[in-house]
Amino acid sequence: MEEEFDAADLWPVEPSLEVEDLLLDVSDSLYHALLAVQLRLMRDPWDGASSPIGDDPHTRDIPLDGHAALVEYEIVTGPHRHVVVTAVQWWHTDFQDGNPF
Repeated sequence: MEEEFDAADLWPVEPSLEVEDLLLDVSDSLYHALLAVQLRLMRDPWDGASSPIGDDPHTRDIPLDGHAALVEYEIVTGPHRHVVVTAVQWWHTDFQDGNPF
């Protein structure tokens, strides 16, 4: 059974220009994993799997399922609340030549 939600409770999620460029060259697997994280953040930008970066609770990262990577994002509160995906960081890689793309 699917969880009920009110569309007014959703947070718009947008990639930064750098992440938008990154999305043009990634594999289907990585693209779908990034999309899944964005959908999770729409429902709850303080997702339990996320962690704050430094002292600011609005700058966070969350693991990218199925990949050795973290998605970094910023929660913008206020009347035009939204989430901006700012970076994708990988700490080790199983990709040939260290390049995931």
